[in-house]
Amino acid sequence: MGTSFLKFCAALALSLFISGAVHGQTSTLQPYIPAQGSISVGSTDLWSFSAVAGQVISISVQPGGTLDPVISLQNSSGERIISNDDAAYPAMTAAILQAITIPRTDTYTISVEGYGNSSGSYAILLTNGFAEMVESDDFNS
Repeated sequence: MGTSFLKFCAALALSLFISGAVHGQTSTLQPYIPAQGSISVGSTDLWSFSAVAGQVISISVQPGGTLDPVISLQNSSGERIISNDDAAYPAMTAAILQAITIPRTDTYTISVEGYGNSSGSYAILLTNGFAEMVESDDFNS
């Protein structure tokens, strides 16, 4: 049986630790540069980026440990645009906001928190366009 993996997992395998979220502060997220964070029960990490009207972006959060991430995208006024809990539950608890068209030129904030009492580390990636899903199969089943 095949297993889905996010394309950015390959980049994460290179152990590129670019920056980490600091609880209570907003960290900057750059396109195509994976970043890491860690969520404790009841906490939220904030990431910001700038985008122009009409730009299409995707945001992927790959959890570690027992974290079941929930991500939300807000504009600079704090209005929630979209959120996601599970990309493909129960097979994958990673959270993905796929091919979001930015409504206006602005600075946006991504919040990452744990669903329920989940906690753990995670990797986050901002891409332009679609976050491609890669299908692999070990052909042993």
